[in-house]
Amino acid sequence: MNYKTTTVTLLVILGVVFGSLGTYFFLNREQGGTSLTPTPSTKDQVQTPSPTEAATESSEDIIKELTPVLDPDNNPNFFATVEVREGNYAQGTASFGGGGYGWYAVKQNGKWEVILKTQNEPPCSTMEQYGFPESVYKTCH
Repeated sequence: MNYKTTTVTLLVILGVVFGSLGTYFFLNREQGGTSLTPTPSTKDQVQTPSPTEAATESSEDIIKELTPVLDPDNNPNFFATVEVREGNYAQGTASFGGGGYGWYAVKQNGKWEVILKTQNEPPCSTMEQYGFPESVYKTCH
């Protein structure tokens, strides 16, 4: 094969590989939304969930419910996981290919709500405000 044929062949192979990867990630992405501040801001607005509510959802169910908040721009490279789940409290990670953050959520009134998205340890005041078990957040500041 000459140089031109080899170059064209390599470009076609690379196109097929990248096209396949793009299709795979597009078909396996989650739908989603983002807020970098804890909500609500006062303790009076918080209704602490009961840790005894039955945990029937899978991690995938939780991610599906939270994706509109975790990825509001519907990024095709978005990926999220549930790292820790204890009753009505969950902690996980979300990434967009090049970066990401940790998130904390509480199930209140039958719905999961993202309380905090951060790249640092969560504030102790926020964890206490929502009654997060220490096993969910390990350390705080």
